[in-house]
Amino acid sequence: MPAFGVTVHGFWTDHQAGAHRLIALLSLREGTHPAEFTTAYVASPELAADMQGFDVSDIVDVEELLLDPVAGSPLA
Repeated sequence: MPAFGVTVHGFWTDHQAGAHRLIALLSLREGTHPAEFTTAYVASPELAADMQGFDVSDIVDVEELLLDPVAGSPLA
């Protein structure tokens, strides 16, 4: 996702049985707006390539949660 000003730090699944949730930790380059990134990435051929072999109709929602690293965080 570097072309979109985004670095991927990892992907996780929710521990709760039946949660069916994938969580991605991303960092955005200064000036990259989360909603604009999401809109551009969802419409891009890069997403299509990243999702090859995955049924995108299984995606029922996308949520954004902005986080700020605390002092001492390795991602700060």
